[in-house]
Order: sequence, then C-alpha cells, then structure tokens
Amino acid sequence: MKKKEANFQLVKMIAMLMIVSHHIVSKNAFNIDTEIVGITVNKIALQVMGNNAFIGNNLFFLVSAWFLSSKREETVNTQYSIRSCFRIERTVLFYSYAMCVIMLIFRGGVSKSILLQSVFPVTTGMWWYPTTYMIFLMIWPFYHQALLRFSDEDLKKYVLIAFFIWSISTLIPFANAGSSALIAFLMLYAIVMLIKRLTISFQNHKKLYCSFIVIPYMLAVLSIIALDLLGARIAAAEQYSCYFMRGNYRPVSMMVSIGLFMWGTTWKVKANKMIDWLADATFGIYLFHMYPPVMKILFERIFLIQDVIDKPYAVLWLVVITMVIFLLGVLIDTLRKALFDVCNLLLSRIHVRNSQGI
Repeated sequence: MKKKEANFQLVKMIAMLMIVSHHIVSKNAFNIDTEIVGITVNKIALQVMGNNAFIGNNLFFLVSAWFLSSKREETVNTQYSIRSCFRIERTVLFYSYAMCVIMLIFRGGVSKSILLQSVFPVTTGMWWYPTTYMIFLMIWPFYHQALLRFSDEDLKKYVLIAFFIWSISTLIPFANAGSSALIAFLMLYAIVMLIKRLTISFQNHKKLYCSFIVIPYMLAVLSIIALDLLGARIAAAEQYSCYFMRGNYRPVSMMVSIGLFMWGTTWKVKANKMIDWLADATFGIYLFHMYPPVMKILFERIFLIQDVIDKPYAVLWLVVITMVIFLLGVLIDTLRKALFDVCNLLLSRIHVRNSQGI
C-alpha cells in the first residue's frame, strides 16, 4: 500500500472542515444573510466562517490534481479513469442506498425525487462533487496530454485567458460566461501543470502565494461588511452579501485555495495512522452530511443558528458543531470500510473455494 503524505492528508481534513461549517450556515433554516438586518459581530463571524467551502472544494480537488499531474505518461489513460470512477461509484452507491433505506425506515422525508436520485446518485447529481469529479476523470487523460503539448508560453496564455473569462469576469455581479464547478477544476488543473512546469515553489515565491491568500480573502470579508451595512437600506445587498466568496470559480476561491495548497506542500508532518484515518474518511463525511434528508434533519431541526445567534458563544458553537458532524462522519465511514473489508474477505474466500473446486 502506497504511503500517503501527511501534509496532503491534513489539507483534505482542513478542506472538509471548511465544507461542513459552510453547510451548517448556508443550509440552515435560519438565513443569516437576510434574517439579521445590518451588521453584528456574530453575523459577520458566521458569514465569514460559513463561506469557506468553495476554498475547501478547490483544496480537496487540488490534492487529487497534484498527484494526477505527476503520473507517468504511460499511466495516463482511460483505464485508470474508469477504475477510479468505479471506486468512487462504489462508495457513492453505498451511502446513497444505505442512507435512503435508513431514512425510509425512520420516515426521514424521502420524497419521490430523492428516491430517484438515491437510485442513480451520480447520474442525477445528488452530490455535485463526485459527479463533477468523475466527469473530470473521463476528460483528464486527453486534457493532460493536450496541456503537455503546450509550450510554456502557450500554457501561461491559456491559464490567463481561462482565468479572465471564467473567474475574473464573475466579479461583475451576475456575469457568467459558462463558469461552473467543472470549469473551475479544469482551470485549477492547468494551473497545477503550469506551477510544476515552471517549478514555482512556495519557498521561492512566498510573497506571491501569501498575497494570493491574504489580499483576496480580506477584500471578500470587507465586501461582506459593506454589503451587510448597505443591506439595511437595500434588501438585495444583504441577500448577496457573500456573493464574492461563493463559487468555486470566483477569484477569491481560486486564488486563496492555490495559495493555501502551495503552503501545504511545505508542511513537514510525520505520517501517522490517526491522520490517515481521519483524512481517508473525508469523502464519506461529505456524502453523509450532504444527503438531502440528512441535511434537513441536521440543519433545519437540530443545529439551528437562531438558537445561538445572539449568544456570546455563537462562534464556538459553530466550531463545536462542525467537529461533531466531522467526527460522526468519520465513525460512519469507518463502519462502511469495515463492511467493505468483510465483503472483500468473503468474496476472496468464495473465489479460492471455486478455484479449488470445493
């Protein structure tokens, strides 16, 4: 079994914590953007902490992109893509079927549309990330080979043009030239290829990467404060107060995630089983807490922001609930892996017996 690099495992964990905290805020029955007019300390804190998921999504993808871009040319093929998609599909189907059955038994609000999505989760896009990532994987061998054929200058131009069309342009409110999560993945992959080709390491370009992290993020925070203040007079302003932080393809998400990821490549962390256990469960955490009926239970019935928004411990509450959901997801995915191990063991024994003619 290939040894995993602990720094990238930590990046995945941080990314998933960002994603969970976002869903606690954005999927909550209490809409913090519109139900508090004007500005309060708790509102700003939860808006900022609850809108890092798009950075987290990109971080999660960048870990995969980093290793995919490093593969030997002979291993970059559709066979690898298909095997990877099969592994993802197997996990997705387990969560989809298991959670659908559990919700049906306990009457957890499984509608006909949710039932259909649960039967065909990838095709229907029940969870956007695995669907988008599997599409990327099928395109990846051809995209990778095409990028390799670009000269350094052409690759720079391609990255700049793509970033301007699909990222920078979205700074104009409601402008969208076809930007999407898949487009963000394609841009990030090309950026990773450019970084590796030009050997733009964090150590050699520390100021550049730090500016990628700090400047866009601070501007986004300032935009939230400004729009919240304006929202006291114009309702639409507070409705879109977090506009510049939302979207994998937006400049804030793209630039901050690249800066954080490249910083992560320098972390000196010793590999250990605890980190691997937590990091390997991150995909399962995502699937568990983003199953639509589970989201309704968690964020519309149990963990309600309205109960704490006026309390001095609101920020601590968000941190604690994020950790609770994260750890619950780890336990569920541990059970899933144990079940898979048992099934694999039984199948291998059956195969041995059949091969021996027993």
